[in-house]
This record gives sequence, structure tokens and C-alpha cells, in this order.
Amino acid sequence: MVSVEASLIDGCLAEAYRYPPGAYGPMAPHAHAEWQIGLSPDRPGRYRWRGAEHVAAPDRVNAMAPGEAHAAQAAVMPVPTRYFMLYVPESRLQARRLTDVTLADEGLRTQMWALYRLFTGPAGRLERESQLALVIARLEAVAGSAEQRTSAPFGCLRSVRDYIEDRLAEDVPLSDLARLAGVTPEHLCRAFRAAYGVPPHAYQTLARVERAKPMLLSGAKAGDVALDLGFYDYSHFARRFERIVGVTPARYQRIKNVQDPAPTVAT
Repeated sequence: MVSVEASLIDGCLAEAYRYPPGAYGPMAPHAHAEWQIGLSPDRPGRYRWRGAEHVAAPDRVNAMAPGEAHAAQAAVMPVPTRYFMLYVPESRLQARRLTDVTLADEGLRTQMWALYRLFTGPAGRLERESQLALVIARLEAVAGSAEQRTSAPFGCLRSVRDYIEDRLAEDVPLSDLARLAGVTPEHLCRAFRAAYGVPPHAYQTLARVERAKPMLLSGAKAGDVALDLGFYDYSHFARRFERIVGVTPARYQRIKNVQDPAPTVAT
């Protein structure tokens, strides 16, 4: 049976489909009111668009403009197959109409794959919304933006950074940060990364991990630290901590205990 996981990310519908092995019939022609961005990471998909058949290859991202009629073709799937679909309103994605809907851009595919992993795994709101903004920004760069974006002064970016650090336990929406800087979410992610080396969600994770270190060294339970700093759960915290620090939170505490024995009392 086909399974689907669907939810909204900052006003954009995301759908993750899983197809078991088997034969599947064609879909009726249809169109969407939003941009449809698709990723087929396991095997090629085929669909008809403007009277011709197109292949959704695993190394490409598909981008269908609003109102463009298309239809998935019949397929036999010999192995379990995943499809990831993202629907972005025209008000959010200012891109020109495309002459080819299959985009061979490795940067765009990398950003879409990262969003898929965050969507199907434990992740915070800012992580998912920032990664969505990076997908949209990359697609605009590939397809050509239909408008000029406003620049964000460095002082505004500093305010965004401080806002993140002051609310590490909160699931901060990207839209709040964008309003604070006075720019779109997509431009904020680009400008913030240019100023600080990482987008807002990655900075939030770094700041949370740095805040966690003294808490762990003071003897706090790692599970409590995870929840106090806004991580989804302990496993989410442990993965992020180990990726940044190089050891798990528990190992970090043990190393500290070995290196810093209890002081002796002089007599």
C-alpha cells in the first residue's frame, strides 16, 4: 500500500510518498495552483508535459510551474521507491516560467535532499523552514528570479543572531526572523549565511550545542538538556552534538570527569 506523509512547512505543502514494489497505472492529467517541486531519489519517474514524455531522473529536480497540466505515466517499480513533492505558492517563489522542467543542478538537488531528510526525520521548525528557504532561493538562482531582492543590513542580521541566541529553547519561525530583518525568508538565509557562514537554523543548532556543554559539565542529565534547549528528543540532540563536537553528550561528560578529578582537601 502506498503511504504518504504530508504537512505544511511555512505555508508550503510537503508530501513524502513511499511506493512498495509493484505496477502502477497512469494518473489523469492535472495541474496545481502552486509551483510543484519534485525529487525522485530512488529511480526515474516518467510523466507527460506539453505533449511529450519527460523523465524525472534521480540526479535531477523537477519544477512544474502553476497551471501547467501534466500526468504521471504507468510504471513498474521493482524496489521500494520514494517521491518527495513540495508545493510553493507563486507569491513565495518568484521564478520565471521554465522551458525544461527537469533541472540538472546539483546544488538544488542537494538542498531538496536535505529538506526531505529533515521532513521525514526529527527536526525543529527553524531547521525545516530555513532549509525550505534555501531550496526556494536556489531554484530562483537556477530558473531566474522575476524580481530584485532587498538587501539586509548587517545590523539587522546581528539582531537576528541575538534573537536566536535569546530563544534557544523556542521553536522560532523563520518568518519572525525575516520580519525582524525586513527581508524575505529566502534573502535572509542567503544574507545570514554570507555574514556568519551558516544559515539561521544551523546557527541555532551550533548555539544550542555550545549552550549544552556547560550544562552537561555541571552534571545535568543529557535528556533534560536536550528538552531544555529545544531539541526534538535526546536522539536528535545526540546526533547534532556528535556531528559538531565529535563525541556523544554522554562521552563528553565522561571525558570531563576523567580529565577533571575531584580536588583533594588539604590537611
